[in-house]
Amino acid sequence: MKQILETLWHDSRYARRMLRKYPGFALTVMITLGLGIGANATIFSVINAVLLEPLPYREPDRLIRLWETNPAGGLTEVAVSVPNFQDWQREQSVFEQLAASENATFNLTGSGEPQRVAAAKITANLIPTLTWPPYWDEAFFLKKK
Repeated sequence: MKQILETLWHDSRYARRMLRKYPGFALTVMITLGLGIGANATIFSVINAVLLEPLPYREPDRLIRLWETNPAGGLTEVAVSVPNFQDWQREQSVFEQLAASENATFNLTGSGEPQRVAAAKITANLIPTLTWPPYWDEAFFLKKK
């Protein structure tokens, strides 16, 4: 064990001498390691949030997404029109709820310059369907006596 520690001590002293002798190389190595570790951490964070973590809703495995197709136009995922969605809601007997959302942009005006804001148009039952807020039960909303 003593020999291993001595070897480690000699190697670390040699490494320090070489780093002082070639500071440009040492800086390049440190920057490369920093960028590599940072990129790795960023990619893992994104993959973890998007793919590995479950959706923040109760029973996320019961949520599905529906869309229309237009084979004549070569489109496989087309947003559902409002009349078709209303027909689906009225005539379906398979799902507990059908809710819709559509990405949209709006102009926000008031004091200052108007700004374009990304938003979503949703049906009134979307939030209850997703049981928003996530993981809260009904007791959260009851007033304490």
